[in-house]
Amino acid sequence: MAELGFFKQGRVFVNDSTQICVEFPSAPLAIGNQIIQETTVAHSEQGDIPILLASDVIKDRLLAYFHWQDRPSLVQALAIMINYEIIPDELKVFCDAEGEPDQYEVIVQLHKTAKKQQLSSMLELESLVQEEFLKHL
Repeated sequence: MAELGFFKQGRVFVNDSTQICVEFPSAPLAIGNQIIQETTVAHSEQGDIPILLASDVIKDRLLAYFHWQDRPSLVQALAIMINYEIIPDELKVFCDAEGEPDQYEVIVQLHKTAKKQQLSSMLELESLVQEEFLKHL
């Protein structure tokens, strides 16, 4: 990672030239209680790199939101859902299994509003999430 300009910061590797961070999670890889069964692969000259499926990244971000009320994680989940055309219906079972059936409805509403308003940037989605949470104060 050092050869690529990354350095370890906590449990992730960061590089001052990008907002992307890299994590090497320990095995077995799981999202909540679900062991990851399938990954996709990014091919490079240095070899193949296994990468989580978009749906699993969404679930990971939603878990951060559920457990720590981390709204940026919710924004990230929405951005991935929109950019990879993953519909909230695919997450209902997951939300129920994680004991968050009410949050599923929040996700559905945010996704519906984002699609209707054709929002796709992180800044636009962050504003949407803030607006929705302010309505419920």
